[in-house]
Amino acid sequence: MEELFLSILRQAITPDGTSGDTLSLSLSSEQLNAVASLAQRHGVAPLIYNELLKQPEGVNPEAVNYMRQVCVGTMMTQQRQLQVLTQTVKALQATEDKAATAVLLKGFSLAQLYPLPYLRAWGDLDIYVGPAYYHQAAAVLRETYPDAIHHDEEWEELKHYCFILPDGNVIEMHRRTMALTGKKDNEVFCPLEEQAMREPAFIDVNGLSVAIPEAKFNMLFVFMHAWEHFYESGVGLKQLSDVALLCQQSQGVEGMEAYLSNALTKLHLLEPWQLVGYFLHKALHLPKEQWWLYSDSRRIQRLGERFYKKVMQEGLMRHVLKEGELNRYQKREKAHQMNVLLRKMVTLYGRVQSTMPMLKVCPRYAWHHLLMQIKKGIHRTVHREKMLDY
Repeated sequence: MEELFLSILRQAITPDGTSGDTLSLSLSSEQLNAVASLAQRHGVAPLIYNELLKQPEGVNPEAVNYMRQVCVGTMMTQQRQLQVLTQTVKALQATEDKAATAVLLKGFSLAQLYPLPYLRAWGDLDIYVGPAYYHQAAAVLRETYPDAIHHDEEWEELKHYCFILPDGNVIEMHRRTMALTGKKDNEVFCPLEEQAMREPAFIDVNGLSVAIPEAKFNMLFVFMHAWEHFYESGVGLKQLSDVALLCQQSQGVEGMEAYLSNALTKLHLLEPWQLVGYFLHKALHLPKEQWWLYSDSRRIQRLGERFYKKVMQEGLMRHVLKEGELNRYQKREKAHQMNVLLRKMVTLYGRVQSTMPMLKVCPRYAWHHLLMQIKKGIHRTVHREKMLDY
């Protein structure tokens, strides 16, 4: 069923509507259930269902009604989220500090790359404001959304500050785009982030000019966000389709290959980048020549097959597939009940356990990531840094 599912997805995300896939969608109930299961696992159900609805005679009437409801529900949700985006950006733009620019991360900036943007579901609204504007922006949004739930303190240690609106929408106001563990990694990444946010690009959202990250940094960031998903909890074709479409849009950007080569090498992410390229070529038929720094080495082919299988099997559901695993709130409460030394030992054990499966897929990055986590743990212990209730 994987190839059928991928064929439908390729057709759904191809901007010109011609993916090269010839679909004859007369599906049995078993096939439909299998495709729907993969679509939900990978976060692309509205895109898949819309393609199936183009040939409803191949789907039973009960399933047709359900798929229509999912598509319509997604479109209505996205319309509301665009209203929140517009209100948020206007509130931040109205401040006196014109040196600060509210930059939209992911969300609609990526959804607009799809033939039907409203069928690319996104969740939280991510807005970057930067370290210097962080506290002022938090005050602006508290005033704009007086009924929102939020923490009383904007912790400097965290990358973002959340507002949960009464209708369930969530705004993540970012101090940083990524929360990197290693000091040296941050020394590489933060200057790239700061430079990119000083020279953003802009898109039109319902007549409002909204800033998005500069093109080269955006390609790096969207990839890193997808890779973080994979490493921490599982990545779906929802995020990987974003990467593929952004890659295609970014063809011709001057200096892209040199920029990525320098950043990825210094961040120990060149091999993960090549694994993602292998996946996008195999699953979504992204041409090799469009993926900067693509590798056909025997090592990448071997590891790429492992990466492909793990992504297709897990999607966004790794935590669901692990029976009995506590969620982050339960883990935090349990950690509060331990003494500091025991908590550190449990954390270290958890880090090692989560790294072991990754050693088979991306060993170089896995060792680097584990080392950075250990160094961070030692630093926090030596300096007696408190545990945040976040």
